[in-house]
Amino acid sequence: PSAPQPHPGPVGAGPGCRGHGIGAVAGGVVLLSAARSTRSRPLRSCLRAEKSPEIKGPKVKPPPKVEPPWEASQELGVTAPVGFFDPIGLAPKDKETFCEYRACELKHGRVAMMASIGAVGQHFLRFPGFE
Repeated sequence: PSAPQPHPGPVGAGPGCRGHGIGAVAGGVVLLSAARSTRSRPLRSCLRAEKSPEIKGPKVKPPPKVEPPWEASQELGVTAPVGFFDPIGLAPKDKETFCEYRACELKHGRVAMMASIGAVGQHFLRFPGFE
């Protein structure tokens, strides 16, 4: 039986192929920097371009911006099967009051969740001497 042959190593790592990996990396860096510098030249020339002459004529005022009326049914949280649920019309008609009520509802909901944890937690957590 013949002796096992040594592993040849990585591709291109033979006795006559040393240093080619570094040359390929350096060449790639040079190509990328050249491509980058040619890409940035047109942008710089566009920035220095002269402004076009202004067209003179009667000044026209732009039309005033008209905002569409606010509707609570278009707010975040309206779901498809139910839509905006306000069966007896208690929701405010203006946006400011609606946003204030929504913020209060979130705060009260968070306090209620903490209170429910406290109500359940008092059964399991007991201080020494208060059993």
